[in-house]
Amino acid sequence: MKNGPYILVKAPADFPGKKYRGVYAYEHTIVWWLHTRIIPPEGYQIHHINGCRTDNRIANLELVNGKTHTKLHNATTKKKAFTLLVCDWCKKPFQLATKNYRVKSNQGQNNFYCSRLCLYCKQREAKQDVLHCSSVGRARAC
Repeated sequence: MKNGPYILVKAPADFPGKKYRGVYAYEHTIVWWLHTRIIPPEGYQIHHINGCRTDNRIANLELVNGKTHTKLHNATTKKKAFTLLVCDWCKKPFQLATKNYRVKSNQGQNNFYCSRLCLYCKQREAKQDVLHCSSVGRARAC
């Protein structure tokens, strides 16, 4: 049985830890308890060293405090990836978070600007071109 990414199994009758529905417990907690005879105290958690939450071998488990556990996960999941782009207005190279680049490119946006100022300058230039074309009697699309 699974509960999110973790595996729930029937707990041994003498298991002193937290049980769900009075019968089930997390497999990694039972494995830890069977090898060490220690239930994680308040403020401590069992960490999966390789990041795979279904790999419940004792060699892959360690007991850490909550603060350290958070740091371990933030170090692996919160890496910021950037895409290098060139501004379509000033031609200056700049970095955009890859997450934002994907969102904008999926929305069909092909032009990227290093700042709002460059975006506004490009929009103003396009607007002036349209005004210029309409004043000399050309079609609106230049």
